[in-house]
Amino acid sequence: MTKIDKAELERIISKIKKLPQRTPSPLVQRAPISKHRLAAAKMLEATLAKAGLDVAKFDKLMAQDQREARAFLKKRLAKPSADARAAAKAAHRQRAEAYAKVGKLLTPDLLPKSQIITLPEPFFVSAPSAPVWKRTKIQPGGSYVKIGVDTNDNNNTGGTISFWYIWKNDSAFNLVMTALSNLIIDGTWYLEADPGYLWGLLGSDSASLYLSTGFATYRESGWGSGTDGTPYPTNGGYTPVFSAEVEGDVNIGNYFAQGTFENRLLNVSQGPIYFPPGAVALFEVILDVQSGFSGDGGNIADIINVDLYSGGNGVYCPSLWLEIWFRYIQFDQ
Repeated sequence: MTKIDKAELERIISKIKKLPQRTPSPLVQRAPISKHRLAAAKMLEATLAKAGLDVAKFDKLMAQDQREARAFLKKRLAKPSADARAAAKAAHRQRAEAYAKVGKLLTPDLLPKSQIITLPEPFFVSAPSAPVWKRTKIQPGGSYVKIGVDTNDNNNTGGTISFWYIWKNDSAFNLVMTALSNLIIDGTWYLEADPGYLWGLLGSDSASLYLSTGFATYRESGWGSGTDGTPYPTNGGYTPVFSAEVEGDVNIGNYFAQGTFENRLLNVSQGPIYFPPGAVALFEVILDVQSGFSGDGGNIADIINVDLYSGGNGVYCPSLWLEIWFRYIQFDQ
């Protein structure tokens, strides 16, 4: 890691902790069920009852179907065995060792027209305060965040995970570089939505889960008057990398769904970046976990479960690489 004064690092970390929670705009937005639609549902219920439908029995049968489906999926998503957890930890260790070997081999001798600088670990990791469980660890080649969400309302449903790196241009030259990193995700997810009035015949809740990646560079010091402490001007937005949504509609049978993330590799980068001599920059590698319910949840049939926590599950960031393409650039002063 770049040699930065300890007091300065503590000041920067304190500033990062005070940053407001950032989340991208929802990929899908829905209007709430209106009072007119609810009134129409009441009329339909009355009509069906007159026609001989036992609404209470209908609801009871569908609730039993939902309980059986939930039990089946939860069994499929049960915590991994000891052997599976050991295999996941071994895979994580091998990844860290492989990235360490890559960092040693990427030298100017191998790449004469460029230079690769490896930052093996972040100086700080931030994670949302909302998830039910949270754990972080910083280590060379394998820093990670573990979070778990298990909720039936729109609180504690995710947020932004960030791995923060710092680097100083100790040379006397202007540099042009590309910053790049990887995120690796292991885990499971489960969504269930309230089927709603008459089990979705006239609308229902929906449950959704979205993952997005991002990369941001911040000009900390040495960039010039008026620019220190500001984002680099070409910071990009978020890139969606996963989405899942279920609606509580029994007619199409998709009021629940589940799946896994198995060593999902996500690449993030930013560049070209102009880097003046003596300047210090912060690099933020971002994974945003965003989930929620269309009707604000609250019903026992509304469930979002995201397990990026147990066993070998987690969000891993092995390293950050700075690829310097042009080492000697002079600008008119």
